[in-house]
Amino acid sequence: MTRMLIVIGASILLLASMLSGLMVIAADEVAVSRTESSGLAWRLPRPLEHDERILVTEVRRVAPGNQILLTGDTNLIELDLVAQYTVRDPVAYTLGLDAPEDVISATVTSAVAARVAQMEVDVLLTTGRKALESEALSQTQAVLDELNAGIQVEAIELRTLKPPDPVVAAFNDVS
Repeated sequence: MTRMLIVIGASILLLASMLSGLMVIAADEVAVSRTESSGLAWRLPRPLEHDERILVTEVRRVAPGNQILLTGDTNLIELDLVAQYTVRDPVAYTLGLDAPEDVISATVTSAVAARVAQMEVDVLLTTGRKALESEALSQTQAVLDELNAGIQVEAIELRTLKPPDPVVAAFNDVS
């Protein structure tokens, strides 16, 4: 009788352990332990195997914040931008960079600053806005691809593009 209880108890523990490895992955997720797509999957029970779920269809946002930059004609311009991105490769995104959002923020900031330094303030404030966004996007994507970050930059949007408040009066006088 005791032997039977031990066998039943061990069987229940083994079954519970096996079932604890069962996982359901949503359609917009990818589990990164070994890469699993949506559906029903099995992994070794915790703590032997752990998975991290990455939403691959979610559009994420990074906002580097306000910046005051020097233009190509030595004027100051204040801008605030937002980068939108999705995860293209969940394994590279999870394992490739320590802080992906910080890398995106720094890369976007660098690309925008480099391009602003080549443009005149009048062009930036009128017809150059879309060109700046487009060129910053392509340069940012090239750097992230080189880093194998697993990130697809969807858009870079300039929310604010204006002369800084302390020089607005002087800018208006010149205009």
